[in-house]
Amino acid sequence: MDALEVATDVPAPDEQVIARDELRQIQKVVEQMQPRWREAFLLHHVEDLSRREVGVRMGISEITVTRHLNSALRFLANTMYRTKREGRR
Repeated sequence: MDALEVATDVPAPDEQVIARDELRQIQKVVEQMQPRWREAFLLHHVEDLSRREVGVRMGISEITVTRHLNSALRFLANTMYRTKREGRR
C-alpha cells in the first residue's frame, strides 16, 4: 500500500506534450527579441551566469544587464499573454 502513495517525478505523457509546446512557444518569442535583450536573457537564464558575469561577457554594466533582462522578460510575458488571448478567440 505504501508504494501507491509514492509521488512520481516523471510527468504524464500529456504534461510532457504541453511542456514541449510551451518551450517551443518561448523559443519563438526569444528569437523575436532584440539581439541584446536575447543575449542577456540566454546568458542569464540558460547559461546561468550572474548579472555581473553577463555584463563582463557583453561588455556592459550590471545596470544595463538588468535593464536588458527586464525588457526581455516584459517582452516575453506580453507576447506569451497576447498569444494565449488570441488563441482563445
